[in-house]
Amino acid sequence: MNLHNFIVLFGLCKAPPAKFPKSAQEWIKYLKGLQMNVGGFFFNPLEIKHCLLRAALNIPKIYQANKDLTYPKYNEGDERLSFVYNKKNALINFGFSYPFKSSPRIKVYTYDKIYEQLKHTASFYLSKCKLEKSKTQLQLPGVIEMYEKDFIDTNEGLVNYIRTLLPSEMAEGYKKLFDSWYMLNGNKVVRRLYMRRSIMNSCSIIHLNELLSISL
Repeated sequence: MNLHNFIVLFGLCKAPPAKFPKSAQEWIKYLKGLQMNVGGFFFNPLEIKHCLLRAALNIPKIYQANKDLTYPKYNEGDERLSFVYNKKNALINFGFSYPFKSSPRIKVYTYDKIYEQLKHTASFYLSKCKLEKSKTQLQLPGVIEMYEKDFIDTNEGLVNYIRTLLPSEMAEGYKKLFDSWYMLNGNKVVRRLYMRRSIMNSCSIIHLNELLSISL
């Protein structure tokens, strides 16, 4: 993870793009060109991220939505596969840093404390969440939108997962609001959470709507 962030930072300083990439396609193409020799093996940031550290996780939405983008993958027999991390841990997604406002801050991670450090990074990052004045929508940073299926594949579960990572002073206030979104009328749920997805936006927007009644 440190190597990924270092290559990105080093590349921007040593070989900055003539024109800063404005689209996902341009940015991915730029990252592919940032190669670094480590112990006789060549890596670029995309390979470190998807072929090694996120190997057990889901393909990001940007690759699913754009057929022109090829998801990085090592062929069978590639010696670099010996470095693959095969465990599923969604917190990994908060460790990759890019020069975007919607990206987590860069941080140096240590082997013995990496999970605590990632949780702290996630907590700080998610503290960017804000509620609209109408209290009917919650804006979430882009990491949650891009890697949503790595976390929890339901709107309700996703919101609760985020709450567990929020700073304690925010989590209590958000808990009261989240709970109010599930108001019961007799034995029927009259409200549910609805998420409007927008892959290219820096934030995902969760809306509260009285869409339907569900019998319990």
